[in-house]
Amino acid sequence: HTSTHEEISHAAQKLVYRYIAKRRSIPARRKGYTQKARVGGHKVYLRTGEYDDGSLGEIFIDMHREGAAFRSLMNCFAIAISLGLQYGVPLEVLARKFVHTRFEPAGRTNNPYIPLAKSTVDYIFRWLALKFSPSLADEVNSAHKIDVVVTAGTEIEPPLAAGAQAAPRLA
Repeated sequence: HTSTHEEISHAAQKLVYRYIAKRRSIPARRKGYTQKARVGGHKVYLRTGEYDDGSLGEIFIDMHREGAAFRSLMNCFAIAISLGLQYGVPLEVLARKFVHTRFEPAGRTNNPYIPLAKSTVDYIFRWLALKFSPSLADEVNSAHKIDVVVTAGTEIEPPLAAGAQAAPRLA
């Protein structure tokens, strides 16, 4: 009995591992969002790819007027994050790891919901939290609570995560 029990247990562990490690492919035609932002005066373009259920499946990061090495590193970072999401790493885990990361460019943004960013990575994950995880958005943005007056005609759309309520626009 012991060897049969061990064989069943081993087979079950392998099955669970294969299930957990299976990549969830994104549909060829997918919804997404493109946002142009500025962090410390530097342009950042963040593009998302979403599953049919609206959950995040991939990100693309484009930065202009930066060196080729930095742009390449950001591209590789986006690919690694996308693969993590597709293999089931929760956005909440990634955001908690990368929010508050400090490096240049940093500073003021043109996003009234995230007025200051400690780095491009900090901005990206705080924005992803706002867009895709309302409960996480409160957590990761709580250290950055600043009274902000949102003027009409702002380029940045408010967060629209399921269940999230956009901040009111003030004149």
